[in-house]
Amino acid sequence: MIQLEGINKIYGNRESQVQALKDVSLKILEGEMLSIIGKSGSGKSTLLNILGGLDKCTSGKYTFDSSEVSAFSDRQLADFRCEKIGFVVQNFALINDVSVFENVALPLKYAGKSKQDISKRVREVLSELDILDKESVCPSELSGGQCQRTAIARAIVCKPKLILADEPTGALDEETGTIIMELFKKLNKDGITIVIVTHDMEISNSCNKTIQMKDGRLV
Repeated sequence: MIQLEGINKIYGNRESQVQALKDVSLKILEGEMLSIIGKSGSGKSTLLNILGGLDKCTSGKYTFDSSEVSAFSDRQLADFRCEKIGFVVQNFALINDVSVFENVALPLKYAGKSKQDISKRVREVLSELDILDKESVCPSELSGGQCQRTAIARAIVCKPKLILADEPTGALDEETGTIIMELFKKLNKDGITIVIVTHDMEISNSCNKTIQMKDGRLV
């Protein structure tokens, strides 16, 4: 489903350049659950941002389902993120002063869906993640685990082909983190390809494939 060929990413100008990725080549098959491990500064998050269309590579080729993402315009990248990618991050990235329903509905609104379709799909996803009873509650009133369930609901509400998760259990206690990982496994079993950046070897061992990064390279 995904192929990266010779991906390089350089930040800064000639006087103060930082090369975050160095000649990264990688294949990710549809239906895989892949973990990316490595120390801070190894390039994990930069790689995730390029996979998700949040950042562009300086050179190299990124292909997703036969489309060359590395050649997309900004508008095409925005459509790609909306249609194909779901994001889950460590600090949840929820809007605290609106309800769980409104948080999860945001991607559907950006996609131009009708109110009826939004209402139906959001409640389907909230029910699937066992937080339908929280739809009118603001995230500031939820536990960490409930916030992450809300973030996962938002990530899958548009039925993406790929979920990118950056330290998704980093802000959770061990028991809640285990529950969240079981949710990821269920989503993967349902056919969603998942890539998880993590420092936690237990999480890494829960995936069916692991790659390690060091100084911007795959090792």
